[in-house]
Amino acid sequence: MYNTLNYSQTDIDRFFRNIKPPDNDIEDCWLWSGYLDKDRYGELYIDSKNIKHIRSHRFSWEYFIGQIPVDKQILHKCDNPPCVNPNHLFIGTQQDNKNDEISKKRHAFGQKQGASILTDNDVKKIIEETLIRKHISIFDIANAYNVHHSTINNIIQEYRWTHVTKQFSKQEMSLVRQILHHKRGSKLDNSTILQIKTLKTQGYTNKYISNLFGISNWSVDKYK
Repeated sequence: MYNTLNYSQTDIDRFFRNIKPPDNDIEDCWLWSGYLDKDRYGELYIDSKNIKHIRSHRFSWEYFIGQIPVDKQILHKCDNPPCVNPNHLFIGTQQDNKNDEISKKRHAFGQKQGASILTDNDVKKIIEETLIRKHISIFDIANAYNVHHSTINNIIQEYRWTHVTKQFSKQEMSLVRQILHHKRGSKLDNSTILQIKTLKTQGYTNKYISNLFGISNWSVDKYK
């Protein structure tokens, strides 16, 4: 089923030794714990091919999915270069990569430069604004701060920026998640339904979407 390109078991073992999935949840980012290049992409040493190194997210695609055409690139839905979760990857062209970068506002501008356009103060403000109910959904915040929705989800789930979120109590962070997640049993509005449908067409799994909105897998599954 996997490894159709016949990488050696040594290469495969080395790859999996360098993965740190949070709480072993296959729907979240699998962060690469090995060497990162200047662009924060993981790099894996290969024994079994006529190459010495490969970016770890490309290896993940080749192991789980298959061959990458020579004119294609492997891009991140989650906008997180160290991530190697195949559920967060998609195939595209160099132009697709540029378009994706622009649409997610990842290019540097003003005083915000580097791999992330959020600062510690931004993250702190996001939590504070949510606690006073200035924001009511993850997508509202993502639009307000020009970042991908998965970036906000990683913050409120305390997967990233934990050095900032730990400044808030467990009760406060729990309240943030309650505010931003859809209330179970209540009717989904048209905007939320459209967002769910869009995410499904982009290849996100039902579990990821259900966690994102705080709704059941059944609720996600019924929207095609």
